[in-house]
Amino acid sequence: MSFIEAYFPHTDIAHGILGSAKRIAVLNPGRHGGAGMAIALKRPEATVYLVDHRKNELEAANLLANRHALHGVKTIWGNAEKFRGSGFRDAHIDVALMTHGLMHLMEPYDFASEMRRILRPEGRLIFFDYHPRSLHPIARLAPHLHEPSDTAAFFARCGFELKRHIPISANEWAIVLQRV
Repeated sequence: MSFIEAYFPHTDIAHGILGSAKRIAVLNPGRHGGAGMAIALKRPEATVYLVDHRKNELEAANLLANRHALHGVKTIWGNAEKFRGSGFRDAHIDVALMTHGLMHLMEPYDFASEMRRILRPEGRLIFFDYHPRSLHPIARLAPHLHEPSDTAAFFARCGFELKRHIPISANEWAIVLQRV
């Protein structure tokens, strides 16, 4: 297993979705910024922002980025679940990506508002998550898991349009939403 696969096994799927995005925000990026690191390795020309409220995760991500000379990785201590909590200017981000983070959102409407604020017009919001019926050990411990159709419907009410649903496996799904 490569370094990239260890940190984010769906890198190829994400890479195909990202297109020509130059400013990518990875929200609550997980263990040492895994998804962001994997994307930065594949997309060295892009700026990959890792936004997390856990300083220890951001410190670990900075160390990892420095070790692998990933100069496009920027860490931001913030909370994307709060309006203006992510630290970005309005309409600054091309793509925002969240991996297995929906289950932890306490304020989904605030999160959706923040995503609308930071994404440029027609910017994309990408989610990777577990199916509610997933047998994956982590998913079994999750407090809230959502069907992709329910997630898409919620975000449609918040100003996003479903562009693509990607069934990854019996355990996981991905959706691509676009700001309208």
